[in-house]
Amino acid sequence: MRQAIEPHSQDNDPDPLVDAARDLLDIQIQDQPDAAAEQIQAWEKSRWTILQRLALYGHTTRRDITPDAKLAVLVECPNWFVDRELHHEAMSLIAAALPDASPSLVDQLVAAVRALETSDSIRSDKLGWIARHAAGSRTAQAAFAAERTAHPDWQVSDHPDFLHWIEVTVTSGIPDYYRADLPDLAALMLDAPAAALELIVSHYTDSDAETAPSPRWFDALRCVQAVTDEDLQACLSLLEALASFESPYMDAVASVASTALSSLDQAVRQDDTLRESTNIRRLCARLWRAATDRWPQPEPGTRERDWTQAAANSCAGKLARLFLLTIKPRQPQPGDDDATLLRAGDALMLRVMLQGDTAASHHAQNVCAQHLWWLHGLDRHGVGRHVLASLDPTTSQERAVRFWEGYLYHARASPEMIEDGLLEHLIAFAPHVNGCGRQPREGFAHLTTGLSLYSTPQPLDPRSPWLNRLTVTSREPTRVRFIQLGTNCRTCHPTSANSTGTAGSTATSPTEPTANPPR
Repeated sequence: MRQAIEPHSQDNDPDPLVDAARDLLDIQIQDQPDAAAEQIQAWEKSRWTILQRLALYGHTTRRDITPDAKLAVLVECPNWFVDRELHHEAMSLIAAALPDASPSLVDQLVAAVRALETSDSIRSDKLGWIARHAAGSRTAQAAFAAERTAHPDWQVSDHPDFLHWIEVTVTSGIPDYYRADLPDLAALMLDAPAAALELIVSHYTDSDAETAPSPRWFDALRCVQAVTDEDLQACLSLLEALASFESPYMDAVASVASTALSSLDQAVRQDDTLRESTNIRRLCARLWRAATDRWPQPEPGTRERDWTQAAANSCAGKLARLFLLTIKPRQPQPGDDDATLLRAGDALMLRVMLQGDTAASHHAQNVCAQHLWWLHGLDRHGVGRHVLASLDPTTSQERAVRFWEGYLYHARASPEMIEDGLLEHLIAFAPHVNGCGRQPREGFAHLTTGLSLYSTPQPLDPRSPWLNRLTVTSREPTRVRFIQLGTNCRTCHPTSANSTGTAGSTATSPTEPTANPPR
């Protein structure tokens, strides 16, 4: 994936091993040309593309051979010249050698391109590249002119030595040309949030198959993000207005809400005092009604490619996460007698989010399942009925997948969760776990291993050998991963088998091994 062997702006991530090989080769070319030639020849024969690219780079920079000899490397090894992964280094060698090459080698190079290159556009770019660096060659100029005649509408790439050219523009805050249109958006949000919304949404174009959103619309969203990140009151004021705002472009309204919710979520995480704000919980309830009643959402019942990712990016998922942040006074610990219970209003709001069958509810269900461990500690009865019970695939397999993919994101368990049916749901879901993504499948294996090693219900207890039933219902990949994790259990930090408030959690977050882990 590296764009160039030499230091180049197209390479965003440094690769120290390749950089070191290149720099050491440069030193050899300078001080020990014979040793450099041997190294280059060894890399030429490698089956690894990155080493072949280093060899081409070496031919380009070495000074102990003639330009004709450099071009002969490509002419005599045609596969190197048409290999897409060697494109940049081959084109760099051509640019370095062509100005001083003999006419016969230039002619051979042009003939090789016309005979071997199968892509019309890349052939045109290569011949244009050769014509640029061999301005005195009639053959090169004629070949390129023939390409221009055959394809009069084509333009030579601005960067023909790269198959892909990536340009990234980084902006922060409000773009200067947009700032002129919105001299004080923060003040407008505070004093007249509806008017601010009208101004923001006015830059949206209803997108369809033929019409893309206006570039100014993305500027407007960046502007909203900049203001809501800097001014929490402006953010809250805008969200209050969004809860009842009407527009012909409700897609745009939902996008503005999503942007502002991200800013509010970040603020709540950074300031613990905001978590107890009843205003935010009330705001979540109003926005939830808007998200489910008025804002557009995808059709329910479709299988998301990744439920957790989809929930994280949706308005409903962000609302659910924000709501949970504000009701989470602290994580109850196993054995706590004074664990704080959910307030009646919070429990009601939680049930409203969980019980629907819209796409918004599906995303909220996934988010709530991610936090099942501490939610169950706050409200064992209500959460057990509305969240834990939804892990049972015998009631609804589709619903169970959404909840399991959320729950397996952390996969923490407590003795109370086991008592309330977690093990039974685990066994029932085992045949279906391969339908989940890679991360949930890995979480399922970690959870099973942790429960087997550290939970109070012994997996091979003759009265209830739950591990036998799990093994029978699991598919082969699940059993294989379970065996691998069990074999490597010394990498996990075990807890006492009888003190398990977090059975399974230690398996998902391994720390330093102890001297005598349970067998």
